[in-house]
Amino acid sequence: MERKPHFAELVIGWVRRTREPPSFPGVGKRGPVLFGGSVSSMQKIRNVFDAILKYGHDEDFVPDASEEFAATSAPAGSAEKIDTLRSRVEQGLPLWHQDDRCDYSGLTGAIRPRE
Repeated sequence: MERKPHFAELVIGWVRRTREPPSFPGVGKRGPVLFGGSVSSMQKIRNVFDAILKYGHDEDFVPDASEEFAATSAPAGSAEKIDTLRSRVEQGLPLWHQDDRCDYSGLTGAIRPRE
């Protein structure tokens, strides 16, 4: 059975500005009708709202926590943490792990004296 891409994959594809939007099984040439309107397949997707109109959204998506889903000790806001979160989204894993670092204890950083 072919896996249906979830909304996060569609947005990532759009952000990377691929030449052709990712295919979404079960969507016709003109896209689904949402709130009485639709986006033609001839129109370029300019933002996330156009992507939702064209491909719909995946409200019932449940991430699949596999063996690859491991906690990270990277502090919030660090490049390592952001890369980890990006990787989790791309792999369809849950965004947050219950054992991810939740504080800054044990970290040292530069301290600037007050003037």
